[in-house]
Amino acid sequence: MKKLLSVLLVTSLFLSATFSFIRTKNASAAETTVQQLSQGVTNTITGNKLQTTIDKTQLPDSIKNFNSVSVALSNDEPLITTNGISGYLQDGITYNDTPISTEITPSDAKHDVYALTIFYSVDKTPLAYHLEKLQFDPSTQPIDPVTQPSSNNDYKEIRILVRDENIKVGQTKEFKVYGIKDNNKSVDITDKTTVKSSNENVLAINGNKLIAKTADKAVITATFRDLVTSLRINVKKNEQVLHKLIITPEKVKLKQGDSVKIRVIAIYNGDKNQDVTKDVKWTILDNQLVTIKDGIITANTKSGSTKATATFNDKQAKIEISVSTKEKYDHKHSKEDRSSNDKDKKKNK
Repeated sequence: MKKLLSVLLVTSLFLSATFSFIRTKNASAAETTVQQLSQGVTNTITGNKLQTTIDKTQLPDSIKNFNSVSVALSNDEPLITTNGISGYLQDGITYNDTPISTEITPSDAKHDVYALTIFYSVDKTPLAYHLEKLQFDPSTQPIDPVTQPSSNNDYKEIRILVRDENIKVGQTKEFKVYGIKDNNKSVDITDKTTVKSSNENVLAINGNKLIAKTADKAVITATFRDLVTSLRINVKKNEQVLHKLIITPEKVKLKQGDSVKIRVIAIYNGDKNQDVTKDVKWTILDNQLVTIKDGIITANTKSGSTKATATFNDKQAKIEISVSTKEKYDHKHSKEDRSSNDKDKKKNK
């Protein structure tokens, strides 16, 4: 009987150790299959809230069909690569293409905030995660309107307006953001709104302009106080092929302090052209000599010659610029010369 109990005990311990090994091995395998994402998630801090927007078009194919997602905030960096992801798993929520709002613990001091977004499958298995470090600065954050009494300046929603949600590579389009009041009156709040692109390599944002770079899809997200809205933009291939850039005139001569207006024209195949004066990027060899903005060259107080290069997409054009010193007139001499000329005129009469 004692021998039988000993055999059963040893067998039990062996099986327990085996099952434990299998569980550990499976858990380890699960940890290594969770990949870290570098795009597809946009985080924006507004007031005491984190707004998280997901662009499914930027996710890997293996993640696009995720079932749920969780967002967690921490003042300390989650050491997922060291400790694994199991300690950070939560009950995910279904993502319905609207930003996820997460409260940030109020603080009077500037500090770092880590936003951890985890994607789950139907059986709640973690598929991937996105980790981003942001900075919370209470001095730059607007006061959350929810904590204020309502006023005539509050908006019930905001909207992004673009004439066409389809844009071709190389094109630039303006957008506006409007605040909608309770009486449905719209107010232009573009300059008061923070706008981000889900992928700057596809669609870049400069001021209130969208710049199409690569054929794909991107989501632009506008944030005003605690209001957030998003708009999907389709960037399509441009059938037009940019042939070259032309600057008119090709050479300019200026006096110190003077200005001159130029134009930069993009020439496409089929002799089609487009004025891209305000869309090019300028590089000046001697930027102390002149400044260039929106097609206007202004000479500074320095004299000399330089060259400037305009870049648009993958094409460039150059312009030669020379600045000369303004002549200084002797006012005394000028009066004497005019007096002498007047006397000569009288004699001739």
